[in-house]
Amino acid sequence: MATATRVAVVGGGYAGLAALPGLLQISGGEVHLWDPSDGQQLLPELPSALVGDDAVERHVLPFAKLLAGTGVVHHPHAVVEVKSSARLLVDDTGHQAAFDWVIVAVGTDTAWPPVPGLRRHAWPFHSAADAQRLKRALAAAPRGRVLVGGGGLTGVELAGALSERWPVTLVEAADRLLPSLGPGLARYGRERLTRAGVHVRTGRPIARVDAGTVTLDGGPSVPWDVFIWAGGLAAPATPMIEGAQHDNQGYAVADPWGQVAPHVYVAGDAWLHRDGARIGPQTAQAATADGQFVAEAIRRSAAGERPSSAHTPNNCGMLVSLDPHRGVGWVVDEGLPVWGYGARLMKDVVFRQYRHRVAARLGTLRRP
Repeated sequence: MATATRVAVVGGGYAGLAALPGLLQISGGEVHLWDPSDGQQLLPELPSALVGDDAVERHVLPFAKLLAGTGVVHHPHAVVEVKSSARLLVDDTGHQAAFDWVIVAVGTDTAWPPVPGLRRHAWPFHSAADAQRLKRALAAAPRGRVLVGGGGLTGVELAGALSERWPVTLVEAADRLLPSLGPGLARYGRERLTRAGVHVRTGRPIARVDAGTVTLDGGPSVPWDVFIWAGGLAAPATPMIEGAQHDNQGYAVADPWGQVAPHVYVAGDAWLHRDGARIGPQTAQAATADGQFVAEAIRRSAAGERPSSAHTPNNCGMLVSLDPHRGVGWVVDEGLPVWGYGARLMKDVVFRQYRHRVAARLGTLRRP
């Protein structure tokens, strides 16, 4: 009797879920999803969940509902090691599971630079669980001073959302906010945050963090009651992948099809796309495209077909929320800048469309 082709997806984020429809097209395939959480965490939506009556749970799509009837088996555990030579996964309980193909799509970790006191005092913001803990901390400081470290996409969105309820200071080591946007759009973003009451400090990195204060390099101390760290992303620490080479930032080095070791692929934020010195955006949109591409690469390999053309990441837009009513960004391959009410509305529409799209894609796989 023929043995089923067993495909494992490690991580149920944007890339992992996007891979499932393609993997389920493998003839005789058996698809398993390994993720310790209860559902897909819609990370770009989480800043809004910190304010008012919006619940964090509303921004998590339950796997039980998404995967019902698809045949995908969800394992609620984290994978800590991928043994490519033996084709085995090892999870955090020590259990080993066999695979024929695996996609590692675990996202990234929070980057913690060696700043004294930073990790001890700052709240990370990288998961729904982080959002839940932070929401409780904010509720305990109803009029407290909030300090956000990091002026990238997440830091700016956090500062804008929280400025409705709390006095917020945003600190960024670089000379400007939003380095992924052009200078003019970044300048608009700063102006809108300032009008919303955010005190923006740029050009000075954090030198030290103590209880209740942050000291900027060569500058003054900034007081805080709640300090949120959104200062960057780091390569995922787990799972360890046997046979994979790593770059100087710790990311597994992939070929143009996402393969990092025999029968082992990466997708999403775990696949760092480089074009010379430039690094591609680590966004939900890019992760979704990665997951679809890698699933097709595996399907072709499993069927003995020739590989497709190499993956060319294509970012069709980037939208940043500045407050509940305004945003900034660009659409149509960096060709059309957008800002204000229109940009914020576009982002809300994108959020709603994604929920419908992922449900529709997985819904078509349900078995009668």
